[in-house]
Amino acid sequence: MSSQFFVKCAMYLCSFLIITNIAAQSSEIIKPVAREISESKLKKDFSKIEIFNPFTPSTERVMQTDAFATNITFTTVDAGVLESLYNEKKDAISLSIPYRDEVLELELIQVHILSSGFKVTSALGGDEAYNPGIYYRGIIKDDPNSIVAISIFQNEIFGVASSQKDGNINIGRNKKPGALENEYMLYSDKDILVDYENKGCATPEPEGYESTFHDLLETSGGTRIDKCPKVYLEADYDLYVNKGSVTSTSNYLTSIFNNSAAIYANEDVPIEISEIFVWNTADSYSTATSFNALTDFKINRPTFNGDIAHLIAMDPGGLGGVAYTINGLCNTYKYCYSDVNSTYSDFPTYSWTVMVITHEMGHLFGSYHTHSCNWVGGAIDNCYTTEGGCPAGPAPVGGGTIMSYCHLTAYGINFSNGFGAQPGNAIRNTITAAACIEGATGETDPGYCASLGVNSEYEWIQSISINGVSNVSDNNFGYADFSALTAELAPGEMVNVTLTPGYISATAYPEYFSIWIDYNNDLDFNDVGENVYNSGSVTSSVSGTFYVPAAANGETKMRIAMKYNAGATTCELFSYGEVEDYSVSFIASDLNYCNAKGVSALTEWIDKIELNGFIRNSSSDGGYYDGTANVIDLMPGNAYSIKYSAGFTLLPTREFYKAWIDYNQDGDFEDSGEELFARKSKSANNINSSFTVPASALTGKTMFRIAMKNGAYPSPCETFLVGEVEDYTINILPGLQAGLKSEDSDLQVYPNPNDGLFQLVLNNYAEENMLIKIYDMTGRIVYTSIEPNTNGIAAIDCNSIASGLYMIRIYNDTQCIASAKFIKE
Repeated sequence: MSSQFFVKCAMYLCSFLIITNIAAQSSEIIKPVAREISESKLKKDFSKIEIFNPFTPSTERVMQTDAFATNITFTTVDAGVLESLYNEKKDAISLSIPYRDEVLELELIQVHILSSGFKVTSALGGDEAYNPGIYYRGIIKDDPNSIVAISIFQNEIFGVASSQKDGNINIGRNKKPGALENEYMLYSDKDILVDYENKGCATPEPEGYESTFHDLLETSGGTRIDKCPKVYLEADYDLYVNKGSVTSTSNYLTSIFNNSAAIYANEDVPIEISEIFVWNTADSYSTATSFNALTDFKINRPTFNGDIAHLIAMDPGGLGGVAYTINGLCNTYKYCYSDVNSTYSDFPTYSWTVMVITHEMGHLFGSYHTHSCNWVGGAIDNCYTTEGGCPAGPAPVGGGTIMSYCHLTAYGINFSNGFGAQPGNAIRNTITAAACIEGATGETDPGYCASLGVNSEYEWIQSISINGVSNVSDNNFGYADFSALTAELAPGEMVNVTLTPGYISATAYPEYFSIWIDYNNDLDFNDVGENVYNSGSVTSSVSGTFYVPAAANGETKMRIAMKYNAGATTCELFSYGEVEDYSVSFIASDLNYCNAKGVSALTEWIDKIELNGFIRNSSSDGGYYDGTANVIDLMPGNAYSIKYSAGFTLLPTREFYKAWIDYNQDGDFEDSGEELFARKSKSANNINSSFTVPASALTGKTMFRIAMKNGAYPSPCETFLVGEVEDYTINILPGLQAGLKSEDSDLQVYPNPNDGLFQLVLNNYAEENMLIKIYDMTGRIVYTSIEPNTNGIAAIDCNSIASGLYMIRIYNDTQCIASAKFIKE
């Protein structure tokens, strides 16, 4: 067995463990911010932006920074590009940043972090005019576990990009004397050599809250919440002096909040700023301790515009941060304080500030420290002496989480870790339970869910061909949006599809292809019948067919997924394989049939047609009726009875009837077998005729014509003196495979009828799995499943389908090998 196989297995196991951990934390396969980016790729163009120009600093400059941090990347910012980026306000960008010996691509979408009533006020000026920045959130390309937030202003850019590989990369202006104009520094806070000044958090643990806390932890949920806490921010006078103006202070606070909001968003928790208040005159807040400052803040600000209030101060001595309590929502303790450092000796230190601000709000939103003993199982990590006297938790893997003290240790805090499972659930459940919190007021951007293969190094979708539309796509690194390519599909017809996997070497792996079409245009692929094709396990090119419902119309999206070793779901992030999205449009037949009619139908006409459940009773239509909007479903190989009659104003006369179906869909009724019957009658009573649809009839929509002529048999394209012609649409449904009976002796359904829960028993079947499709009597797929084969027996649960008669088929790859009918009661 090749070494490549073992490498692949190891990588697959690693990916599985990562995905399992993510799923355990948030009930999602893909982290929320990465999911946002993937979904945005389905509908937005990501403009490539190159704004940074790295340079090699002088030896003197390097010596200036050696005592602060290692591995600093120096760069300048193109002021013209920055201004254009600010003015254009692009929805989605791919921003290149130089970092050490590589270039990182940041995939970013514009987000809204300000509430609908947001305003900036000051101590001296009241309401202030303020033009916000452009706020972006996203990931580092090809790293769905990373998280990035970038804020763009007219003449400045701030941000932090976090990943397991590089830690928290600070992006900020170098304000050291002698720095170049528009000079910026990029460095990871794990490379900082100086101690963190803000030493800790003094938030008290409220007495008697443990029981309520545990009840919240046990609350079902822990996934995305609809409520959105509004945050009131207040900047003290020292911070205003440091920034130099109300606008610069507000820019700084919104950029820091953007990073904090990204961390919360990655926990599926939306937050917004409701107001910023800036002290542009001396404030009265204590600088002795953090709790003294917080107490002054609460007394000074008894009411405010928001759900929680956060004082951001730049006090000397590193006072740290403090929240008034654990869970300050909807009560009088909804205050917190953060002492921040905007720079360290003129070096930008945004990640320190983001950490403390995010941490203190986390307390008000319901989380203890991770070294608290109140968590299920005790302390979560060992980064600090436990609060409660229990044993220390395990060492954190890949850095600590937001509510930890790991920033005081060599582990550090990595923003990409977020809050962790229990703190994240505590925050989500606390906010959900808070009656005073309302929903978000920012903009929403609905669209298709994301799906992609994390690793397409070994296999990918090489090409697709659907009804003559071909695309040789090659490797697109897990996902590609080919919505610009449109496949035209005919309603009521079978569609031919060929799918081909690509491999890095001659070694082929088991791949499963799936196709979905959003027939009802509701921006998902989850409705009954929208999973139109599943290949089963293949190692090379596979061909098959699927049926397009006769009612399909307009334009919509189609998704094709190829997943290693199992079938994909519609919105899945899976370890190996690829996903591609396309557009489809439904085009009706453009065949033009000859005209036929009766010149006069005043005294006699066709007054009834009844065929396979379709019934029309009518008075005179003036010699011709266009009923092609009515679609009648027929099945190849089946016999049908048709009932028809004439209406008369006087005594009945002898009428001659003929009917035709264009079985080969060539636009005429002249081919052998297309005439259904020839009858004559001198009665107003119903006439019954029968016909059998040839097994060779083409699937899809075609024309049915019935003519009644007085005195002689009509021809299909005749205009005659007295009588009437009526046209209808016939939809030929996909029939069974040639030579296969409608009830296959090798396939049994027990019980039958059933309530949707039954067993299949298939004789002489040795494959590992069964690909099962259930069709309703219109030919629409209502259920698809791949079930394990246990000695020819498979259990089926399709109790969600409506009551009625169904056809069940078993496929070996794309070949139908057995079928049977059953009744769902």
